Amino acid sequence: MNVKTQLFASVLYLACTLAHAYKPELNEAPAAMDRLEYVDGTPVDLSALRGSPTVLYFGADWCIPCIERGRPATIAAASKYGPMGLKVIFISMDDNKFRASKVDEENRLGMRIAMARMDICPPHKCPSGSPDLGAFGRIYYFPTAFVLDANGVVRARMSFGQGVAGGLDAAVREVMQAAGLLSAK
Repeated sequence: MNVKTQLFASVLYLACTLAHAYKPELNEAPAAMDRLEYVDGTPVDLSALRGSPTVLYFGADWCIPCIERGRPATIAAASKYGPMGLKVIFISMDDNKFRASKVDEENRLGMRIAMARMDICPPHKCPSGSPDLGAFGRIYYFPTAFVLDANGVVRARMSFGQGVAGGLDAAVREVMQAAGLLSAK
C-alpha cells in the first residue's frame, strides 16, 4: 500500500470512528440497549427508567481512569442524588467470567449493574466486554457517562476519567432540578 492510500485509509477510519463515537447524541433519547442485560439476567429496558433522571456509566475494572476517577464520581452522585430519585446503571465492560463478583458488587453498592448478554459474550470470550451495544451505539472511550433527564433524553455526555469526574455532579444537579427533585440553589 502506498503512502497516499495509507493516509486515506487512516483518515477514513478516523472519520468513521468519530462519526459513531457519540451516539446517542445530546437532546435525543437513546436507542435500546439490546445487547446488554443486568447481572441477574434480566434485559436492560431504558423505557422502564423514564420518570427518573438516570446516569448510564460505562466503565471496567481493567480501566485505570474508570477506577480512579469515573467510578468514584458516579458513586458520589448516586449517594448524593439517589435518595432524591436519581437512577444509576453501571455498564461493566468486563468479561462475563466476573459476573458473580458483579452480582456481589451490585448488592454492595445498591445500584444495578449491566454487562454484555451471555449469549453474545460468554465467559472468557470478551475480555474487554462488548463496546458494541447494538442499536444504542458503540462506546469508544472509558469511562463514559450519559446523563438522561426524566423523559429519557440525553442531557449530558462525558468521557475519560477527568471528564466524568469534573462534569457529572453538575450535569446530574441540572436534570434533578429540571425534574423538580432538587431546589435551585
